[in-house]
Amino acid sequence: MLPKLTLAPVDIHINGNDFSSGKPIEFNPSDIETSRYYSYLDLLLVKDLDAKTESVLLIERLGASPQPEKSNWRFFWISKDGKVKEELFNNKERKQQSSRTYLINKSATAGNHLEYKTRVLGGFPTYLYPIGYPWLSFLAGAVLAAYGLTRLAKKGQVM
Repeated sequence: MLPKLTLAPVDIHINGNDFSSGKPIEFNPSDIETSRYYSYLDLLLVKDLDAKTESVLLIERLGASPQPEKSNWRFFWISKDGKVKEELFNNKERKQQSSRTYLINKSATAGNHLEYKTRVLGGFPTYLYPIGYPWLSFLAGAVLAAYGLTRLAKKGQVM
């Protein structure tokens, strides 16, 4: 019987070169066949429309903390000719290039959606939804119904 969650290092080898960080990641051993590493690793195919090139992007989130402020990321850009370009950056550097945030959100390696500059809007809809959905939609419906009834009353079509 396999354990539910395991901490283990993941080895990354690209074209015979070792890019392993040695830091353990948490994964479920029963999901090894499906290559799900719980938001630690992901692959994307990135197309540069200006240069008309394609690259495979391996995104790795470093660190065990799910909080973006404490996370670091590594990008491995692998071109068609096999060249590998590595980028290592922290959360502050991530915010300086919006493309990094976009790619991390597409890959889901952050664990949750990242904001581009600030996390203010991350919780904003959460507080407005319970107020806005039932009450504001009721008020809007009541106003529209009252407007419709007054228009019909002016035309003499109300029973």
